[in-house]
Amino acid sequence: MREPWVDGFSRAMDLRPDAWEGLLDRADVETQASLIFQMALQDISTGNSKFSKQEIEQIDQEAPNLILNCMATILLESRPELAGTAPANLPGMPHKAHLVRGGMIPVHVARAESTR
Repeated sequence: MREPWVDGFSRAMDLRPDAWEGLLDRADVETQASLIFQMALQDISTGNSKFSKQEIEQIDQEAPNLILNCMATILLESRPELAGTAPANLPGMPHKAHLVRGGMIPVHVARAESTR
């Protein structure tokens, strides 16, 4: 189950290696651990892992529960503008639609300003 996700994420990292290396260098410990975990999963998928067979089996069991948290941690560090306190599932409003042009302006304020 994890292989397609890990492969896709690894391919995305390969598209901009300098950006991902920069993130790894400047990230907090939790984000670094999340990135390293994703790289370890890729190594397992490609047969390049140095983990024992028993360790890989344990990782395989735990990975589905960890990947989502790792991705959230990486996202918060790499794209902080996407992290917000408002729920993303507001009816009729796409994620972060309440922010306008990156200026943290609520939509109703922006609309009111544009009609003046």
